[in-house]
Amino acid sequence: MYEKPDDQRPALVSDNGTQLISNSFRKFLKEWDIQHRRIAVRHTESNGKIEVLHKTIKHENVYTKERYESFYQAQKDIKDFLLKYNYDRLHQGINFVTPYQKYSGEAEQIINKRKQRHKKAIERRKRINRKSQSKAA
Repeated sequence: MYEKPDDQRPALVSDNGTQLISNSFRKFLKEWDIQHRRIAVRHTESNGKIEVLHKTIKHENVYTKERYESFYQAQKDIKDFLLKYNYDRLHQGINFVTPYQKYSGEAEQIINKRKQRHKKAIERRKRINRKSQSKAA
């Protein structure tokens, strides 16, 4: 059987919980040709980014609801939240662009346009201030 190189196979990054290291789970991953990368024990930074995402989903979305009427309602709501999170929400840590814009390569162009607009705004403000100062004199 042909095997894909590791960099082309999907990968699951997880902690070392009993359900994630069980023989049946390892067999499942092997059947689906999924790599399993387990984080180092007691190394909190390894799984930090996904933990922060989980916290964001819970605190900004799930906990704001009274309750979900069904699994499907919860699934749709969380999917909608993630679409907004990735395609609409500006993220401070990546210079106020969306994750999609960063991933697709659009971010640099957006940031450069912003810098140009900001520079023009500063120049315009300086011209306005000079005019008002000359009138006052």
